[in-house]
Amino acid sequence: MYAVEKAARGLPPSEREKLRAEKSLPVLTEIRAELIKKAPKADGLLKKAINYILKAFESLQHFMLRWPA
Repeated sequence: MYAVEKAARGLPPSEREKLRAEKSLPVLTEIRAELIKKAPKADGLLKKAINYILKAFESLQHFMLRWPA
């Protein structure tokens, strides 16, 4: 994702959004899938952290697509 941000630097907003959607969004989707898979087995602070991330995931995706470079 850092490489995507480096490549997006200086691009017009619409091109940055397209690049992030093509390259970074699939990575976030994989991370979310892993968290959902691991959540039932987690406990304590780890479970709390996973739940926090999952609750905020939609906002994270929106932020990632709209964040200026």
